[in-house]
Amino acid sequence: MMDSKPKTEVGIPHAETPPIRFDEGKRRRANGWLIGAVVVLALTVVALGVALIIQANSEETPSKASPSVKLDDAAAVALVEGFLAAHNTDDADTITNRYLPDAVAHWGQDTYTGRAAIDGAYWTLFGQVPDLRVERVTPVVRSGDSLVFMVRDSLETEMLWVLTPRDGKIAEEWHVMQT
Repeated sequence: MMDSKPKTEVGIPHAETPPIRFDEGKRRRANGWLIGAVVVLALTVVALGVALIIQANSEETPSKASPSVKLDDAAAVALVEGFLAAHNTDDADTITNRYLPDAVAHWGQDTYTGRAAIDGAYWTLFGQVPDLRVERVTPVVRSGDSLVFMVRDSLETEMLWVLTPRDGKIAEEWHVMQT
């Protein structure tokens, strides 16, 4: 119930809020070392994840894949160097002859199954980027039956590559681009 007494005014002073100002002339710069460290950490996590996925798949389905050739370190590096040299020929047929007929190539979001599909993907790539060159920028690291290394292409894009050889050729390939 409301009472009928008159209400007294309460005197609350009015305060103005100053406008928020943004420094329009100043640009914020990100710390280059911090960005580099985050990129390296992200690539390491991706490499570890890919290696774990490959290892888990090979352990769960041993009858699915034929046994991989056990390469010594010199043979592993020679296989990778030959594969990279083939990339630098601008000839998709030279590259795809290094794959098994039923090979699988995972390039980012795209997957190509079979030598013919991989060959077509390379011809498309070379049509879009003529004279594309790649060079290995890290040592070749063995993870189970796979070979893991980083490359940089002539467009300055760095990629993590994982190759799984079998019978001296590439059975499976993964490319993970740095973003």
